[in-house]
Amino acid sequence: MLFRSAKVFYTQFYILFGDNSGGTTASSGNWAFYQGSNASNTTFNSGNDFAAADVFAALRWTYGASGALTLEYHNASWSTISGCWNQGVVYKVEIMGNNQSAGTSSYTYGSTSETVPINTYDLWINGNLISDDLESDGLANNTNINAITFIGQSSTSNVATLFADDFTIYNSIPSSITRSEEHTSELQSPC
Repeated sequence: MLFRSAKVFYTQFYILFGDNSGGTTASSGNWAFYQGSNASNTTFNSGNDFAAADVFAALRWTYGASGALTLEYHNASWSTISGCWNQGVVYKVEIMGNNQSAGTSSYTYGSTSETVPINTYDLWINGNLISDDLESDGLANNTNINAITFIGQSSTSNVATLFADDFTIYNSIPSSITRSEEHTSELQSPC
């Protein structure tokens, strides 16, 4: 999906991982989310996997046994983001990114003041700050960001299913974001 270009952004969407009915029986495969620049026509307009040079924010959910998920982000290589992630659960994902050449972006989430330095992004899931100031992937600094995509891979018999809805993308970070109480309890549950 393409959108209006900017060097600073706020992206929000709801997502559920599972089998084809939204259940918890998928045990192979992964889905990755990428946000970056469509300038090279590589990641966002092809059937290929991602090219790091196109991508600012990269997140990947990998399916495991018994409905488990692993969440990772990419910066030269994939690194695990700790947390309790499960299939069959709706997650509200929010990303605040800053790809400017200088300057920090500031915002308030609920009653919490946050900043996003250049070449980083904050990741909120279900109203919880999961990772603060994640380093961007390979997209050159000060490049406009104008595209998102999901890429699914390595799912035996295509059992890994992704349900995504209610996308909001701004070409700025709102100065104040209301913390919604919806879905916050699911993230707290033990794996």
